[in-house]
Amino acid sequence: MPKTQKLLIDTTLSRFDQSELVLALVCPVGVDYARCIHVLQAAFERLHYIPRVISMSLLMDNLCKRFSITAPSHPKPEGQRIRSRMELGNSLREKTQSDAVLALAAIQEINRSRAVSQPSLPTVESSDFRPLLRNVHILATLKRPEEADILRKVYGTGFFLIGIHDSEKGRKDYLVDQKGIEPSTAVKLMRDDEDDNLDFGQRTRETYHLADVFISLRENRYKEQLTRFVDLIFGHTYHTPTRDEYAMYLASASSLRSAQLGRQVGAAIVSKSGDLISVGCNDVPRAGGGLYWVNDKDDKRDHILGEDSNDRRKSEILTDLLTRLGCGSLNEHQKKAVKGAMLFDITEFGRAVHAEMDAILGCARSGVSVLGSSLFTTTFPCHNCARHIIAAGISRVVYIEPYVKSAAIQLHKDAIVVRDSIEKKTKKSTDFQGRIPFESFVGIGPRRYNDLFSLKPNYGRELIRKRDGKTVPWPDKDSKPRLPMHPISYLQREEIAVAELESLDAEGRRHHGNKGEKAKLRGIRTTPQRDGEEG
Repeated sequence: MPKTQKLLIDTTLSRFDQSELVLALVCPVGVDYARCIHVLQAAFERLHYIPRVISMSLLMDNLCKRFSITAPSHPKPEGQRIRSRMELGNSLREKTQSDAVLALAAIQEINRSRAVSQPSLPTVESSDFRPLLRNVHILATLKRPEEADILRKVYGTGFFLIGIHDSEKGRKDYLVDQKGIEPSTAVKLMRDDEDDNLDFGQRTRETYHLADVFISLRENRYKEQLTRFVDLIFGHTYHTPTRDEYAMYLASASSLRSAQLGRQVGAAIVSKSGDLISVGCNDVPRAGGGLYWVNDKDDKRDHILGEDSNDRRKSEILTDLLTRLGCGSLNEHQKKAVKGAMLFDITEFGRAVHAEMDAILGCARSGVSVLGSSLFTTTFPCHNCARHIIAAGISRVVYIEPYVKSAAIQLHKDAIVVRDSIEKKTKKSTDFQGRIPFESFVGIGPRRYNDLFSLKPNYGRELIRKRDGKTVPWPDKDSKPRLPMHPISYLQREEIAVAELESLDAEGRRHHGNKGEKAKLRGIRTTPQRDGEEG
């Protein structure tokens, strides 16, 4: 067998479980994510992994030189410094016409670090194959969905995105009190960071919901949450899902049934004890109750009809307005301006039942009360669903993805409260003065639920909980990632598999040949006896 292939096989078999990990943080401006980095560093060091922190902001300086962009000198006021870095990132994306340019720079930085000699770690002597064993790269912080996408494509199961959340008040207080930024400047920075409406601007809000795990700085539980997450990466067999994690996973699983043209949304209603009451998704209802299923002969969902009725109606309304005003057709600039108008936020003319309503109606068909239950939804409820959630008597709503078109808060301030905007419940009341809390989800996200809680993950190593009838303690040192990142491509793994088959074939021929020679010496038949032959 060639030496290079032997090295690949040895590395795959003996050091595959010491693979690298790549983590990235996503959080809005005003979140003190440095505290989370310290916790992550300590958690990985406890497991004998070397943490390497890569600042996405600092990478911009080298990129500016590379693409001939004049980087402004760092101004002293913190508000101006943050603004200048935001604008610089926008300029880099626009100059390169790449929304993922900063992620590509981070990948290059990781790649360059492989050239650093590490005598304490075993290496493979090949320019194309130098994994940094027992290393974890921590990228801080992502601002675009495209950055998360390219990192997932490159690093696969070894990449984890951590969403860090704090209340709006907590973020504003941090910027004002800790960074000395004027309140009005702080609010503007926070808004532009979420979505500045520029083609190559920041999209933190759109990036956050793509996280694999959601951490909250509220009530200072982030240390426990981050440590538990790292333990799960390393195969902790006794960390099981929380009620919220289980319910959100069910909501996400339900969303996959949807065939809606725009987005898939799922919802789950659970009792106070965590028992599932109902699930729902967004899709077109059918006569007799419920939604269409894929095998229904009379399936009349939107993808069958070939259009979104809500989009068609919005276009008809716009045409009607222009006709009444005596205006002609719109030019490209006007079409772009009109597209962002409030008119195009309406959802009332869609044929689909929303996921939250589908779950509530499922309870109605079954005669099950939802009074006092909790509703988990993959997307923040629209104002239409919000009014029915209130009327149904649901006591708590948990969501992952924001929905900027929703006017639920503006229309129902008397009945609901977004918990992100308050610090904690009052001492005298646990129901927020009678209002229903809408809370941002905290915990392991549905995206990696199976990976981190299954004893037999699809692409990882099998975990065990008992041996000889006794529990197997989870080690807190020298632990191995349950989902090791493949340090070689599928083409190389394919070659390894072929080589292994050939080695088995060669071994079989040797074994069979030796058996035949010995049999001849003893005069014993070595081929199978056919029917009718004498023994």
